[in-house]
Amino acid sequence: MSIQWQKSRLNWLWEGDANYKFFHGIMTSRRRTNALISIKVDDVHVEGVDGLRGVVFDNFKFAVNNRPSVEGWMFKLLFVQDGATLTFTFS
Repeated sequence: MSIQWQKSRLNWLWEGDANYKFFHGIMTSRRRTNALISIKVDDVHVEGVDGLRGVVFDNFKFAVNNRPSVEGWMFKLLFVQDGATLTFTFS
């Protein structure tokens, strides 16, 4: 490692990143834009965490029990020789 690189790292640790304020400002803006504050259902505005949670779960059927099952399926065995054909060099 060069002395200049070490000095630059030390300088960065003390002063921080120049884009810190800009980056966090953008992320805060995105969080506010993507936030769900209220929703209109049947001409009624629903607000608040509990109300929104109820509307989402009532309108979207989250079926946990309807997941596809792999029980009873017969999978082929993969031997070491076959596994070697799964990787290729990137050129």
